[in-house]
Amino acid sequence: MTSEILLEYLSQRFPEWSKIAIHNFQDITSGWETEIFAFDVTYTHSEKSEEHAWILRIYPGTPGPDKARDEYKTYQILQSAEYPVPQVILIETDTRWLGKPFIIMDRIIGHTAEFHLLQSRDREDSLRIIREMCTLNLKLHNTDWSKVPGIPEEYYKVTPKDMFLQSIERFRNWLYDKKVEYLLPLVNWLQSNHDKISFDRCSIIHRDFHAANVLVDIEGNYFVIDWTAARLGDYRSDLARSMLLARIYFDNEYWQLILKGYESAAGETVEDIDYFLVEAAIHMFAYFLLSLKDGTESLGMREETVETMQSSLHLLTKLHDLVEQITGIRIKAIDTQIN
Repeated sequence: MTSEILLEYLSQRFPEWSKIAIHNFQDITSGWETEIFAFDVTYTHSEKSEEHAWILRIYPGTPGPDKARDEYKTYQILQSAEYPVPQVILIETDTRWLGKPFIIMDRIIGHTAEFHLLQSRDREDSLRIIREMCTLNLKLHNTDWSKVPGIPEEYYKVTPKDMFLQSIERFRNWLYDKKVEYLLPLVNWLQSNHDKISFDRCSIIHRDFHAANVLVDIEGNYFVIDWTAARLGDYRSDLARSMLLARIYFDNEYWQLILKGYESAAGETVEDIDYFLVEAAIHMFAYFLLSLKDGTESLGMREETVETMQSSLHLLTKLHDLVEQITGIRIKAIDTQIN
């Protein structure tokens, strides 16, 4: 039983604690990548009783240890930058405890922004939630990462334009390695149009910023979770992915509201967003199609994810149509696999 093993783990990890007990242990897994459990812990330390609401986040698959370390480090960086994320408590990469690496973090008592959007019957309230999310995303992109400890040294030595070009080349090599070369015409389009795009700064980007990854506590404070894909990059890559997720899972109005909300918060127009919509779409094609080709283990996703992704494949037609509209390119292999 996971809760019993977790109790033993905490007892060994914190020998200075006494009377440790775990209450209300429950599986709340809902995402594609990690197993998530909520629990309350009580203990005595220095003759003082403590009680906390925590989250246990377990990372499956071959990339699990790296994902756990990267996400833990990202949380620490964002906490240093005073960005609203839950407090991380600890990380454990020794798999002898739960069979997989994990982190423990504070639990935000409340609901996701997605829950509030789906429950809301008032358009103005929905627009307010979208504006709050856009403002939160803008705050992330405007965070001065150069003053945050823990950023690798190499990021200080490359221009934003070259950083993006390097990311294209890494992605190209990854596609070759995974034997999905049929996506390369779209990568070539990105590269051939690279010089036409203005790149003025690098930002911390979430790369999966959507309403289900934004928590709203009982006091109305917003927090962002799920940072396994975070890195430095162009903020428009982040915004474009949020827009595409809204386009395929909701409707055309919602994805445009995200762009308008972001531009309103920033006080300026987002330039060249079509270019970054294509970039985001290519990554989403690869993510979906590779999971079906190679399984979830190599991508670090839960086994149950395959069925969910298979049932969602038809939604990629919306992305493919959009990409063709922007680039004039249609990939026959994509249509074959999603139809």
